[in-house]
Amino acid sequence: MNDIIQVWNIKEVSATVALFLLAIVTRWLLTRLIDRNDKLSVELKLKWSSLVRNSAFLIIIIGLVLIWAPQLRTLALSITAVAVAAVIATKELILCISGSLMKTGGNIFSIGDLIEIKSYKGFVINQNLWTTTLRELNSESLAPSGHDIILPNSLFLSDPVRNYSQLRPYKVHSFSVYLTPAYNTLKTSESILHAALQEHWRGIQNSEEFRKLTNSKKYY
Repeated sequence: MNDIIQVWNIKEVSATVALFLLAIVTRWLLTRLIDRNDKLSVELKLKWSSLVRNSAFLIIIIGLVLIWAPQLRTLALSITAVAVAAVIATKELILCISGSLMKTGGNIFSIGDLIEIKSYKGFVINQNLWTTTLRELNSESLAPSGHDIILPNSLFLSDPVRNYSQLRPYKVHSFSVYLTPAYNTLKTSESILHAALQEHWRGIQNSEEFRKLTNSKKYY
């Protein structure tokens, strides 16, 4: 195979050298004939000389393309293969960058928000050009699972995102209540939940955002 390639290269190099020599000699002869022709005016000699030079250059270009066509075809296929391989190899990186630009441009969420995508739910604790990190929460109790989830940003291009922090940031609180066996657990749980909801509503009423909303509301 190497011998065949060397033979082909020798033939192409020889043909290239012969083409250049032929073009140079032909140009020199034609230019000399034009200069020695006394019947032609100076302006016409310049035109013909320019035509000969341009024609020789064009012939050299066409000849080189024809001589090196197989090599050029092989080079073009190699460049195409490298380009396709590069696109395939960097496909995931391109998708991650696109997902990062989309979530940043759309202001989908920010650090501290509670989001859910696919089966993953948690607080956003870090995000960069490639990945987004969540502090995972238990889907039922919303208690921290103790794990961090690193998601590629390409997920945001194909899957919907639920943002539970659009109105206000969430904070997870954990309480331990110890009861004696004589207590009615269900009734006690309902009382605790009712008291928590009342306290939560009282906090909303005392918040600056709630006051602004109630003060700006107009009644007709």
